[in-house]
Amino acid sequence: MPAARVAVAEREPRRARYLIPRDAPQRGEVVAALTMLALVVYGGADMVSVVIRETLIQMGTPDAMRGRVTAIYLFMFIFFGAFGGQMIGSITQRVFGSDADLWKSIVLTASILLPLAAFTISRGVKPYGREVERLEKLEAERGAMTSRPA
Repeated sequence: MPAARVAVAEREPRRARYLIPRDAPQRGEVVAALTMLALVVYGGADMVSVVIRETLIQMGTPDAMRGRVTAIYLFMFIFFGAFGGQMIGSITQRVFGSDADLWKSIVLTASILLPLAAFTISRGVKPYGREVERLEKLEAERGAMTSRPA
């Protein structure tokens, strides 16, 4: 290749030279910063949800059953936490065959499991709400009985 053509090929495109400063962050740096921000937001939301879940388990479970319910909850939390990574990896290798297609297996899994999870949660909210109302009513009756003078 002649020297003049090499010099032209090595120059930056005219548009990029004027619009993007040389010290601007690269695409990878922006993605890394957005990923860290998303992890911080997710971590904060997860901490809040853990407190709510644990409180609901402690308040809504009778004393005699609390240990069993907590054990089942912890088993499911630990099992499905580890199972999720295994499932995503297996789908990536068996369906797509390439580690570069990890995002596709995440999208596929989420598109199947998120509606299923939403349906399951929606089915459990009404019975749970009725149980909470029953327990509050029972607690109010007990409070009224203990506050009566003898």
